[in-house]
Amino acid sequence: MNFEKVEIMRSMIRRGATTKEIATDLNISESSAPNYKRKIEEGQSVLIFPKRKKENRQREELSSMINRIVSNNNSVTLGGIQSHRQEQGITRSVPSISKMLKEEFFTRKRLQKVPLERNSHGNLDLRQNYCRILFIDETGINLHTNIHYGYSPAGLTATISEPANKGVNISVLVAIALTGVVHYMIVDGAIDGELFRDFMTQLGRMNSNVSNVYVMDNARIHKSRVVSAYLQESNMRVEFLPPYSP
Repeated sequence: MNFEKVEIMRSMIRRGATTKEIATDLNISESSAPNYKRKIEEGQSVLIFPKRKKENRQREELSSMINRIVSNNNSVTLGGIQSHRQEQGITRSVPSISKMLKEEFFTRKRLQKVPLERNSHGNLDLRQNYCRILFIDETGINLHTNIHYGYSPAGLTATISEPANKGVNISVLVAIALTGVVHYMIVDGAIDGELFRDFMTQLGRMNSNVSNVYVMDNARIHKSRVVSAYLQESNMRVEFLPPYSP
């Protein structure tokens, strides 16, 4: 019995309608009409809320449970999921479980075998060494550069307007780890040894508690006197790429 029907029934009761008339107009059984009428007259609630919300909540809980089971064990079968849920006091058919898996975008596929040794403590420690590698490099850009080729009608010169002053070159220093950019510095003009030393100083302070390995090419500023002195003093481990390597 929803709110609208309750209001109609109250109006009919005030008009003196019979229980048969109430049952007919509201499309309820004649046996239920007297009971509803009595409760309304006594001031009791006769509202019946739909069970959809409760059912939706239960379905969400079941889907969440299936998600956890499959995520924790990719090799579990439909029967295994069913048994696991029966242990929790929940009974569902195998087709029902299969349907829920599809709704959660799980698909059945061939298992890829992963050696247990892959995630051993020793191998996990070795991976940490690679996580501590930082690659350092610099590049230069000019915001006023333009493309060199364009289109124009046959017989006419293709032109482009640009300022007479080319502007100042901008240099960018970047340190990149396996997880992405760790630190960067943007300066006007070229980078000299002192600027590179300042960059390494900032980088060292940011990673003072981590034993990182800094990889860089053989650019002259990387081996300048001020940079070499700082690296030696700070005990930063630096590895230079072989000559002519990318």
